[in-house]
Amino acid sequence: MNKSTNILLFLFSLPILAFTLAISFDMPLEIIKISGANLPYQKELFWSFAAIVFMLGARRSIRRWMGLRMVNQVTRFRWNKTMSLGRYRQSNLYLILEGVLHLIMAYGFWTLTERSYPVVLAFSILGLDHLVFALLSSSKRWFRVGLTGKAIVVADRQVTAIYLQGLKAVSVQQESIFFDYGNDLQLDFPVSCIEQEDRQSFREELEQVVNRNKVHFSDSFKSF
Repeated sequence: MNKSTNILLFLFSLPILAFTLAISFDMPLEIIKISGANLPYQKELFWSFAAIVFMLGARRSIRRWMGLRMVNQVTRFRWNKTMSLGRYRQSNLYLILEGVLHLIMAYGFWTLTERSYPVVLAFSILGLDHLVFALLSSSKRWFRVGLTGKAIVVADRQVTAIYLQGLKAVSVQQESIFFDYGNDLQLDFPVSCIEQEDRQSFREELEQVVNRNKVHFSDSFKSF
């Protein structure tokens, strides 16, 4: 979800940037016989752009915060461990980079034209949310991996839920744990999410909650 949201935000930023540049440099728009500075409904369009940007980011943020809240209710899980330090640092680095990028975009729109303040506000909120999330999760070690009788929940900068119903095989390839369901459906999360010393207990607990007659554990998973 995090990757798809970033792609959508990037793609949607392009027409916003084009609209902002047209207004800032008063570019002639021959198709509609008007210049950028004289475009009608500028305020309404900027607020519409800002609303879409904010909704895309807010949807990800709500899912992210809810995932952290859920996985930190440790007593609800059969197995629940803090995410590995290496994965922690990587996730926080990406969070900070994403947050700084949003703030740079906000500043860029503001320098082009102050009329873009709704878009500036939306990107600023998203950027600050990233930074606050990174700061709090780092200080409190909130990133965790949990296992219930029905699903595996991996929560860091994005939330991954892997349901056990219909699972057919588990394997480890290219530093990721893959969960195969058949019909070309496959989910995964990085091996680095689980500390080295916690991997055996995770594997053993997973064996207890799945039907081993129906779920194949590859040799790579048995030894990971």
